Amino acid sequence: MTSSNLMLHCGAFSAARTDLEAVITPGATPTWTPIPHPEIVDAVIASADDVGLTVKRELYGLSGKKDSPVYGARMFGVIDFNNGASEYGYSVGFRNSHDKTMVAGIYAGARIFVCDNLALSGDFAEKRRHIPGNNFIRLIREAFTLLPEQLENLTKNLDRLKIEGIDDDTAQKIIWRAATSGAIASSEMIPIWEEYQNPTYEEFAEPTKFNLLMGFTEKLKRYNSNTKVEQTYRRLADLFEL
Repeated sequence: MTSSNLMLHCGAFSAARTDLEAVITPGATPTWTPIPHPEIVDAVIASADDVGLTVKRELYGLSGKKDSPVYGARMFGVIDFNNGASEYGYSVGFRNSHDKTMVAGIYAGARIFVCDNLALSGDFAEKRRHIPGNNFIRLIREAFTLLPEQLENLTKNLDRLKIEGIDDDTAQKIIWRAATSGAIASSEMIPIWEEYQNPTYEEFAEPTKFNLLMGFTEKLKRYNSNTKVEQTYRRLADLFEL
């Protein structure tokens, strides 16, 4: 399920940062070193602050019920960041587990604040196993040294799409290529076309490539698979030359 753009796996629920802090981290073994959930959150926020990004919104999720022995075994989070007066920002998603069901991971993408849509997912994506010396926290800090430049480049490309006008025939061909390339299912072609023709947000009414991209991203909000979302956005990035 999704909660305000936070993808939650089956059995997970929305949580506050205090809930993350209440989860007890299991002891390490010679071959497995779990990471406390708050350490990942603290590293993301501190690293963002170092490069001038300010927190706009924090969303977290945990698995299991509070009275369950596996409460909090898996953690999911998305933090939105502002980078000044721009209508674009960065969203950084991350995950962690204490039950060996998934590796620790982090990804980043641009967010369009006017519609709360992700414009691109996975500009930076990395996963690490919970083994001694995996240096996942250091990886987070290093990732944020790259994000401002990536956001600047992506912003320029999105601004370019805003002035690239298209006719209906071209828009239909792009939607068709999205389907034939596997970016979307064929059943999604008509809903995306209808969203483009009659956008949910009036800001996207002009016939431009940017507004067509917003038609895609508006419909992608209903996806309930992190893997599907990442694959789709990567293919759309190629399609729109981002």
